[in-house]
Amino acid sequence: MPEKDLIRQWMQEARAEFRAEEEARRAEEIYNSWYNRFFRHTATTIKRNISKYLSTLETAIANLPLTIGALSLAIVTLGTVWFKFAEENLDTCIPTHFHSSNCSYHEYPGCFDCDTSAYWYKVALRFHNSCSFVAFLLAFGFLLKVVFATQVIVDEMSSPTMSAPAGLMCVVLVSVFAGRGLIGEIIVISAAIIHLFVSIWFGYMALAYRILPDPSWFPNTISIGYCGVKLWTYYSFAGLCYMWVSELRNLTFFCIL
Repeated sequence: MPEKDLIRQWMQEARAEFRAEEEARRAEEIYNSWYNRFFRHTATTIKRNISKYLSTLETAIANLPLTIGALSLAIVTLGTVWFKFAEENLDTCIPTHFHSSNCSYHEYPGCFDCDTSAYWYKVALRFHNSCSFVAFLLAFGFLLKVVFATQVIVDEMSSPTMSAPAGLMCVVLVSVFAGRGLIGEIIVISAAIIHLFVSIWFGYMALAYRILPDPSWFPNTISIGYCGVKLWTYYSFAGLCYMWVSELRNLTFFCIL
């Protein structure tokens, strides 16, 4: 190869190498510029804080006790009681029978045909819905625990003492979603069925551990009757079927004991 061609090739390679080094130097300068350092630091801080908060939230969810169901039930019941109190005392509410198309809200001790535009009726309804929403948030926290801390739930449900309040969550879901359209019907029936299985499982553990009945058994045993009555007030056929099944289940369980 002629000497001139070798020199030309060498110069081209030198220029290419110089351009590569110059581009690498500029890229390093941009990478180390103050704004890039700021954004990298901010992104790292945000990522670290998000990881920290998510870890804390997961720990809090995993440590939610099953007794939170008692608090949820108390709140949703508070809203129901005061709403029925308002219906009974408002002049704009007229008593009617259950399963009537005029019934504003199916709940004991009675059903009423109310003027939904009345001011105090709206106040009572908002209070009732607010209590139901708070109870749902607490119940939703427990549902998150089932998803993110499944092993903790399995461990708690393996003990008759720890699993005693489990049925309360099913009662809360039934109370919150009853009468809220098709989605509410699906959730209510699903919760009632789950409650029945929880009751059967609890009965099995009671026999396995040979423990004697006490008041703490109520959420997983007798309270399935509450789900049956609640179902009946909104979904007659499903409620009657569930009440029969729950009654047979209770008779079988207590005959064995």
